[in-house]
Amino acid sequence: MKSTKHLSITTAKILTLTTAVLLTVGCTFVRSQFGETCKTRAHIPVVLEDYLSRRFATHSPVRIGLIPFSTPANLSGHDIERPGLGNLLVQELHRRLLASGEVPIIEILTRQDWPGKKEEFFTGNYGAIGQARNAGYDLVFVGFVERSRAANQMETHAKLIEVDSGITLWYATTNVETQRSNRSELLASLWLDRERPDQLYIEKMINKTSACLVDSLTDKQVS
Repeated sequence: MKSTKHLSITTAKILTLTTAVLLTVGCTFVRSQFGETCKTRAHIPVVLEDYLSRRFATHSPVRIGLIPFSTPANLSGHDIERPGLGNLLVQELHRRLLASGEVPIIEILTRQDWPGKKEEFFTGNYGAIGQARNAGYDLVFVGFVERSRAANQMETHAKLIEVDSGITLWYATTNVETQRSNRSELLASLWLDRERPDQLYIEKMINKTSACLVDSLTDKQVS
């Protein structure tokens, strides 16, 4: 009797452990297959650390000004309390650039829009350079988000420009795609989640976009 009871307890423990392992492995697989991916192309590559060491004296208080990215009208913000995609993206870039420790002073410029801002991204960025120069920045970071062809994709262009010369030091395009809609469908089919077809996963794509842009600028592995 005791032997049978002991066997039952042992079997229960094994089943519990096996279930836990399978759930862990399953969740890891789901995350790896249904997260975000990015493809980044540096049209004008630069290694930020190398450029800064050549251009400025050691421990110089180099300043980068970030301008909220230009976005399609339906994704633009209304005010500080209701920020748009361009604001949210530059806020995440600000956080990641600070965390990299490569530039001592990184700030977001308060003015986020002006006539012709969106068009000038591909024709000189004179307005952005002028604002950065007036505010005393050494470099200015600008960006442009393309109109999306699908709810699970985001294509973003970004440039880092030297304010004094107006020269573009770095220019890259990153394409981010999320498969979380597929993940939701899978979990819903397994009764593990409620399917949310209305979810766009904007926050996840913002995080991935900013990570890939910063990785490109700092010459880290992009994946």
